[in-house]
Amino acid sequence: MNRLERALDWISVILVLVGITVDTTSTMRSLEPAWKNTLSGLATAVTGAFAAEYVLRIVLARDRRRYVMSFYGVVDLLAWLPTLIVGVDSRAVRAVRLLRLLRLLKLARIDAENRFFKALWSMKEHWLVFIMTTVVVVYVASTCLYTLEHEAQPETFGSIPDCMWWAVVTITTVGYGDTYPVTPGGRLLGSVFALMGIGIVGMAGGITATALVGSERKGR
Repeated sequence: MNRLERALDWISVILVLVGITVDTTSTMRSLEPAWKNTLSGLATAVTGAFAAEYVLRIVLARDRRRYVMSFYGVVDLLAWLPTLIVGVDSRAVRAVRLLRLLRLLKLARIDAENRFFKALWSMKEHWLVFIMTTVVVVYVASTCLYTLEHEAQPETFGSIPDCMWWAVVTITTVGYGDTYPVTPGGRLLGSVFALMGIGIVGMAGGITATALVGSERKGR
């Protein structure tokens, strides 16, 4: 990494911190109009800086196509492009700017993020099985709950898509409590799938842990 690239990475980190601070502060209701205008101008300047940096990185890249299609290239593009869509609040998309802080690892000569993504990719078959299993369980739970609850709670569980919200928050063990079964069969079903959810969440953690341990051993 040459000096110019290192300088760009440090500038990127500073821009991310400034941009996130501006986006966060601008949502405060107590701000006076003058401050809102100032923050709006600063947000525009930060977006322009991100766009200029993106173009400069393309110019300096040894393999431009590889950079544009890379993880950092996509994040760099999302850091400024959504803001150009007039009339759309792009704060949620711009939050991906935080991913640019991974460049701190490069500056510290740490290759942790590459190991992490390589580790996850090495377990892609396991992740595919996990995702397919989760989708099947969510759909089965939604269908069963619809059968048991739609007559008792037509407004809450009036369709299978309505039941999917309950299935997702139950299986992931979040349990918001905004929707819940009231019939004996529905409660029994909810208990079963809540216990299954513990295993599903544990499975995801196990896959990730196995991948990272394997990557660490290969790195030694």
